[in-house]
Amino acid sequence: LMMKAYWTQLYPNILALMDKAWSDYPSLLQEATQFDVEFFDKMTTAGGDKYSTLTALSFRQVMGGTKLVWNSQNSSIWYFMKEISSDGDVSTMDVIFPASPFFLFYDATLLQYLLLPILEYSMNHTNVLYNLPWCPHHLGTWPISNLRPDQQENMPVEETAGMMIMLAAILQQNPDWIDFLVSNYWTLLHNWGEYLLSSLPDPENQLCTRRAPSSSF
Repeated sequence: LMMKAYWTQLYPNILALMDKAWSDYPSLLQEATQFDVEFFDKMTTAGGDKYSTLTALSFRQVMGGTKLVWNSQNSSIWYFMKEISSDGDVSTMDVIFPASPFFLFYDATLLQYLLLPILEYSMNHTNVLYNLPWCPHHLGTWPISNLRPDQQENMPVEETAGMMIMLAAILQQNPDWIDFLVSNYWTLLHNWGEYLLSSLPDPENQLCTRRAPSSSF
């Protein structure tokens, strides 16, 4: 399934989008300036000038690697993240997880959109038959999400636990999403939970973000 950028649902072509951006430029600039002021005020209060500068750079790093698309098959918004400064993997779980505080701080709905493709891939609702008992590491190489299970760079405990933590954090902000999760992904999430329990108290040697097998997390 070829997914187009979400803006194509709002405008007939790129020229129409550019015309809209140009006509709204003064108000957009005002909104952006106000956002910057509020952002730096919050971050400076939290950690000082150097911290606010660092988080401003992180903001651009997180948003610069994402793409909002329209899934015409189920009429929903999906969000993908490109792993930059490495090999261009699509929606890598150990990249999404450290970026999740940003989305939880600004808009947890974006994190929902970001996790949906991974959940759907894991449910075999794509053209890939995923048959592993834990959360996948990533979906493919940008911009194609067609990675087979035997091609996964598995980090079973870390990324399954990361998924559970992110879903729980989203539900703290958007509790109404629980009905959607239960009705669509309960069996999957239950199985992942069982996998995590079976891995306690100490998982077998397996890859983690440090890129080395570890028997302790």
